Amino acid sequence: MKKIIMTLAALVMVAGAAAFAQAPVEISKKDMNTINKTAKKLAKEKVRDGWQLVESTTMEEAIKEVLIAKKKGCQEIVGTAFGKRDMVVAKTGARNAAINEYIEYSKSMVTARINTEVTDLTGEETNNLVTGYERLVVKEIDGEIRPAFTMYKQNKGSIDMESHFIIDVDAAAVAREKAFKQAVKEAELAAKFGDVVSNFVHDGFDSEKTIGE
Repeated sequence: MKKIIMTLAALVMVAGAAAFAQAPVEISKKDMNTINKTAKKLAKEKVRDGWQLVESTTMEEAIKEVLIAKKKGCQEIVGTAFGKRDMVVAKTGARNAAINEYIEYSKSMVTARINTEVTDLTGEETNNLVTGYERLVVKEIDGEIRPAFTMYKQNKGSIDMESHFIIDVDAAAVAREKAFKQAVKEAELAAKFGDVVSNFVHDGFDSEKTIGE
């Protein structure tokens, strides 16, 4: 237990540095020019491929807003749904796909860190912890996923959809901490993790790149 607590506590400094690196930043004129060019290029490609926006804005503006958010430190998740019978089903499917991607990302990071840094957990304890975390993070992260834009196209009588979402890094970190703390409690592993469980989650995610990159 002492070894675990010392190992996790030592990660606080790294977590703090990572959090500082992800603080909101001002976008320079050079970066803004790059964003504008990239948005224009991507918009042309999407329109050429037959995609249309659900929202009442231009494809270029929608993409640009996401690029700006990412430049300021947010994360982007893209969910897709293909061959759906109507818009509602397609939109729901795309959103669920985005949430599932985030869950898998979150679960894989926690699992990797547990396996490498908390070596005295049994296989059953690890499985119970990860399973509990996976279930709880769905609830906690749901309110932190902000819709950015959704586009669709007709495909032989059915609908394909692609939904883009933005996640605030700090809010997502809080949601993950809350889910992990509860999972540790439910798995009755608090004694093995001590009082530094939040740092365990912080460091494991804050240093990661945007989901999917």
